[in-house]
Amino acid sequence: MLLKREQLVKDILSFFTHFYVYIELNKGLNFQDVNIVLEDIFKPVFEVLYGCSFINLNLSEVRNFPAIDLGANNGELCIQITSNISRFKIKDTISKFERHELFKSYKNMQIFLLSFKKKGKFKPVNINNKYKFSSKKDIFTLRGLHNKIGELDLEKLKTIHKILLDNITPLSESFPKYSYEGIIFRDLFSIIGEEVDAVLNYPKRKVDELDLKKKKKRFSNYWSFIEDCYKKVFNSEREKEYLNVASTFSEDKLRVMSEYLQFESTKCLYLSKDDPVKAIDLLVKQMVKNFQLDFFPETQIKYFLYYQLYFCDIFPN
Repeated sequence: MLLKREQLVKDILSFFTHFYVYIELNKGLNFQDVNIVLEDIFKPVFEVLYGCSFINLNLSEVRNFPAIDLGANNGELCIQITSNISRFKIKDTISKFERHELFKSYKNMQIFLLSFKKKGKFKPVNINNKYKFSSKKDIFTLRGLHNKIGELDLEKLKTIHKILLDNITPLSESFPKYSYEGIIFRDLFSIIGEEVDAVLNYPKRKVDELDLKKKKKRFSNYWSFIEDCYKKVFNSEREKEYLNVASTFSEDKLRVMSEYLQFESTKCLYLSKDDPVKAIDLLVKQMVKNFQLDFFPETQIKYFLYYQLYFCDIFPN
């Protein structure tokens, strides 16, 4: 049976998440060739997306293209692929593109950021009017690429799906399970910590020695579910990863996180009529929507929430 359009789009997003984690882990290992590996993977994706052939300029005999990685054979477009999402990188790319007069070879330039993080607001860039470049349209992330792919017809979606499927297996096997979860956990902390308004005074929950007994009585019908959630998170390897990540954040950010989760989980429990199974699903959907976490696997978001048991009203602490 052919995959439906929605499943194809969902799978492609999952593939991008694997690429993102692969990039992040290799940053820590100082693997300099990671961008080149991904250039060859994304080249056929861009060929389907733009309907033209591209050359990987880093592998070609001509090596005088310091600002770009892929160039269309028809000279209409070139693309820089980078895991460096800093403003300096953007300005440096444009500067090199103009200094080496690469606009004589390509009419339009785009910068593809290998990240899911918000690209930020880049001010309009003054260019020499000999090529096209828009800070708003021509700088895009993995999320932006996914949105563009989602607008393609079904046949092109299938083609891109196959390209990524053929390349995802060796990538997914190239990093340890808990390192993967550590990256996801770190970014969840970072994104939510940045988005939650620190000035909000969420009501702080009082904890006493009877709290566990009270909650065990309150959730007696769901206790096996709660114990299972504990087991999924509190094993030595996963807990070690999470503790390492949490230790890199300030006390203020951790406080904001705990207050946010207390407040929102209490609401979810109320809406779910004290059913923690439904409440955790509701909270996940709410977080995905509020913080644009659709590129995180739902399971990993749930692990993140399970680990916040001490800050969350859904489970006993």
